[in-house]
Amino acid sequence: MRSSRSRSAKLAAALVTGAALLASPAGAAPLRRVAVQVDLQGVGAIAGHIRQTLPRQLAGELARNPVEGYPPGARLVVRVTEIFLANEPGVRGGRFGGGMAMPDAIEGEALVLDAGGAIIARKPVSGRSPVSSGGALPSPYSEPRRVEALTGNFAYWIVRGLN
Repeated sequence: MRSSRSRSAKLAAALVTGAALLASPAGAAPLRRVAVQVDLQGVGAIAGHIRQTLPRQLAGELARNPVEGYPPGARLVVRVTEIFLANEPGVRGGRFGGGMAMPDAIEGEALVLDAGGAIIARKPVSGRSPVSSGGALPSPYSEPRRVEALTGNFAYWIVRGLN
């Protein structure tokens, strides 16, 4: 009985794989072109840092985990709409007065556009990372490291959501 379930599962997996291959358009190419749009107000330095690091991190994620099945000329546009950097652990202030901090967070959406600019896919995306990603102790360098860790996590979830 176990072997028949195993065969059934293998047959079902083969049918799903075959259907996915048939459904992908002829001449489909990996998604490689990336654009980042940061729609944030009042966080100039952080927004600039996101604009600088996120395209590089997305390119790295796409190289490690290619997104296939989109027509040639398709491009990924990522909109960042919100970022939240929590209080660092042990820093007094905020709603909870220090101690255990909420994670840093980033929100936005991933859009895949065809060569003509029409939206092929749209996915809401969010990312989280611990406040400690900037280092064990608060320093002038911890905020940029936190933003990089956060955008790296965001890039991971964008690519995973498109696969």
